[in-house]
Amino acid sequence: MRQRDTSGAAGRAGGSILARMASTQSRSKGPTFAEQFGERLRSIRENRGMTQQELADRLQMHRPTITKYETGAVFPEGQTLVALGKVLEVSMDELILGADAEAPDEVRDTRLRASIRELEQLRDRSLINVVVTVVRALVVQAQQSALLERMSPPRKR
Repeated sequence: MRQRDTSGAAGRAGGSILARMASTQSRSKGPTFAEQFGERLRSIRENRGMTQQELADRLQMHRPTITKYETGAVFPEGQTLVALGKVLEVSMDELILGADAEAPDEVRDTRLRASIRELEQLRDRSLINVVVTVVRALVVQAQQSALLERMSPPRKR
């Protein structure tokens, strides 16, 4: 009976096979898990009103790393996933698996959300009422502008 040689070239070949398996894309035509994750990450980041550079700065990393995550070229490690979730204020289920957000009506833009939180901490009811009125007026104005644009005849070029 022959014994298997686990040292030398045969042992090294096994390691290179595993390395190639981890680095190559699957044979299916659909997007890889890393690509799906990257699409979710980009969508969440954009919904939060953040640029790649802003996200990279908050995570203390380089912007090209964020690009690699969003294109699916690299899948982040566990600690980075946790940091992404904290910075983007999303659950791991939503970030990794694409599960529905628990609070679909939340304010997604980070600057607006931070301002609203600061306003709520002031607990000044009259000031909050003024801000709500201004926001409602801006929404109505935007809706009216969109309606007028749809109703106007097409312009000749």
